[in-house]
Amino acid sequence: MRAALDFSFVRRKVAHCYGYNGNESIDPEVILKLMFVLFLDNVKSERELMRMLPERLDYLWFLGFGLDDDIPDHSVLSKARARWGREIFESLFVRTVQECVNAGLVASHYLTLPLTGRQKRPGRCFRSIRAINLATTYSRGT
Repeated sequence: MRAALDFSFVRRKVAHCYGYNGNESIDPEVILKLMFVLFLDNVKSERELMRMLPERLDYLWFLGFGLDDDIPDHSVLSKARARWGREIFESLFVRTVQECVNAGLVASHYLTLPLTGRQKRPGRCFRSIRAINLATTYSRGT
């Protein structure tokens, strides 16, 4: 997956959400990869993901972490969702799912369903039930 998916677009998309002073933040590319792993392996919570991360060499390799690197706190993900906002998060996730489709990492059959009944743009749809579940969960901030 690491070779098939390009997450470099994330930095440009969220650059306006970050300042130039203060503490150094976690790379937005890593944050989106963490959210992607959470979804991909159906990990139940952000805390659980961060607890199991040091034990999973495949996760560490995908995220670009070494064995001795510090693992971010679980709150990094919720703070990023709040900072980026729902619309940006959804667009990042839709693009990530589309890259998975383009790379042949998603099954060849698609379901097209609206995200929610309260959707601003009813015509906008996702191509995966799992994508709908994840985007709905993250846009609600749970």
